[in-house]
Amino acid sequence: MAYIALCKIERKHHNISKYSSEWCPLKNVPQMPFDHNEILQASLGEIQKWVELEPSIIFDLLPQKFTISQLHRLHESIYAKKIDIRNFHKKVAAMPQVVALEEREVGVAHRAARFYKFDKKGYSKLKNNL
Repeated sequence: MAYIALCKIERKHHNISKYSSEWCPLKNVPQMPFDHNEILQASLGEIQKWVELEPSIIFDLLPQKFTISQLHRLHESIYAKKIDIRNFHKKVAAMPQVVALEEREVGVAHRAARFYKFDKKGYSKLKNNL
């Protein structure tokens, strides 16, 4: 039996070191004992199914204000594959529930990215009208 839990990255437990554990990207998971790698892969498949059935789950994992880059990286992590950024931008632009904010990143070395937010009420209305 295995349990799956999803958490926002800023809420992750920082005291995992006392368990001889560490956070790592899914693509860099080391070999684990027993069938734990298989369990992890099966769990990832379950998460992918959850996201297909209820896409708003992804936005629960992001900060309230997020960049397209953060959303893109999260999708790539969940689906364990590269996603073309240009097509991803087009897909996100077509989502009425993803709302562009006037705010931009500050204190970054690159061009400041715009922040977005997920409109839960708008998503619920859209979902209920289908």
